[in-house]
Amino acid sequence: MCTTEFHLTANFDRAAWQYRPRPWPGRAVLFQAEEVAYIYRDAGPNYGWEGHVRAGIEVVPVPGDHATVVLGQNAEVLARSLGAAIARASAPAVPDPAQRRGTA
Repeated sequence: MCTTEFHLTANFDRAAWQYRPRPWPGRAVLFQAEEVAYIYRDAGPNYGWEGHVRAGIEVVPVPGDHATVVLGQNAEVLARSLGAAIARASAPAVPDPAQRRGTA
């Protein structure tokens, strides 16, 4: 392992051990590889994020595995899905007409 690779790995490991997620009131989109390594199969459908993301998680399946979701046609699917998620998140909220009338 080269020196740069060693430092990158060491810093990643240190950051991962120090990270403590806090509850977040919003929604999240989880882009999930369709091929999951056996060591992660018992992690649950949201990999534990449901304990931190309060308004729900939308799971978007992406072809491939952890390493190949960003390659070739898999990357095209991921990019389209990500673009759609960004567009939804950027769209102005449409108020419920019943709430505007005070009947909700």
